[in-house]
Amino acid sequence: MRFADGDTVPADAEVSWASDLETDDAWTKEPQGPMTYASADGACEVSYWQGDTWLYVGGNDLETTQIIATEEAAGAPSISDDLELNPLSFQSRSGVPTDMLVLSGTHENMHMRMAIRGITTAETVLFVGVTCSNDTAGTVLDEVLSKSEIHIEP
Repeated sequence: MRFADGDTVPADAEVSWASDLETDDAWTKEPQGPMTYASADGACEVSYWQGDTWLYVGGNDLETTQIIATEEAAGAPSISDDLELNPLSFQSRSGVPTDMLVLSGTHENMHMRMAIRGITTAETVLFVGVTCSNDTAGTVLDEVLSKSEIHIEP
């Protein structure tokens, strides 16, 4: 879903992540979270999260996402505060291109990417974070997003 399309989401919609990683042999479900996975080679970890944006709601999805991404960057000095806007056209199960903001950085030899999307009308934010012990976090994030989608249940 493009940022401009966010106002079409009903205010009472249930918004969540849907992922195929659980059935993918290249990933193993981790016990520390309902949607946390480790790569088969042990080099990367992926965590999905969704929650309320009630503290950080802007005028539209892009503004809301920018506010949340800025807060995340400020709260995690190890992640760069240079926001990179990626209109990600990943092939989700529904085939819908989705806009997100991506924070990237390194900390103690760990490479990180966090994709963030706020949905203003539903007061929801979705994150997917990738942490790798090598420099493949960007490639892994692309792979993860190609196996994921934002599920909206009106």
